[in-house]
Amino acid sequence: MDDETFLHEIYSDFLNLHGHKVVGIALNGEEAVALVRSLPSKPEIVIMDQRMPVKSGVEATKEILAIAPATRVVFSSADIHSRRAATEAGAIAFVQKPFTLEELLRVLESVLALPPPPPRAEGNST
Repeated sequence: MDDETFLHEIYSDFLNLHGHKVVGIALNGEEAVALVRSLPSKPEIVIMDQRMPVKSGVEATKEILAIAPATRVVFSSADIHSRRAATEAGAIAFVQKPFTLEELLRVLESVLALPPPPPRAEGNST
C-alpha cells in the first residue's frame, strides 16, 4: 500500500499543479463509493483502478454512477481486457498502466472537454 499511497500523492500534486482540484483519495472501491456519497458536490471525474481491495473498480464504478450519474469515470488498469467491463460499467475513458503523468493529464482534459453525459435511465445498472 505504501507505493500506491505515494503514487496517489504524486498524481494529486501533479493534477493540482495543472489546475485540477483533487477532492479525495480512496484506497479501495468501498472507500471510493463512500467518498463520492459523502461529497455535497459530486466530482466531475473519478479515476478508478480495476484491482482494489474490498470492491473491484467495476463494481465501484457502477455504484458511483448510480449516486452521481454526471460523474465521468476514467478507468485505469494494466489489464487491457478489463476495458470492456469498465465501459459496460459506465467508464467514459480507459488508460492502460503504466502511464505517464502527461498521458493521464491529456486523458482527463479530453474527458473534461466532452459534453456532459446524458442522464442515465432509472434502474439502469449497466
